[in-house]
Amino acid sequence: AMELHFRSRYAKHLTTSVKPTGSDWKSLDEWILPHFATAVTAQVHGEISSGASPWLSLERTGAVMLKPGRVKSKEPLGSCVAELLSPVPSHKLIVLAAPLR
Repeated sequence: AMELHFRSRYAKHLTTSVKPTGSDWKSLDEWILPHFATAVTAQVHGEISSGASPWLSLERTGAVMLKPGRVKSKEPLGSCVAELLSPVPSHKLIVLAAPLR
């Protein structure tokens, strides 16, 4: 699972866990809207661990790369990309996926 941490000047410890879902989606409004979150960082947790990504602004489109992690057996894990898309100004979409080469 991947953990998302939200930055807000009005609340602390805004975190949610996102499991791999393929094309399913999960609304993040309950973390972003009531707390005026301005950025998000992602980190892989569980049997796989990685360092946290740089902060990804929720106020404009952009992308950040998650640091490659390691499975508990010390095998390296490929990296991951978090990208914020905004197809229309009132809708934002965070995509978590493997980078394309």
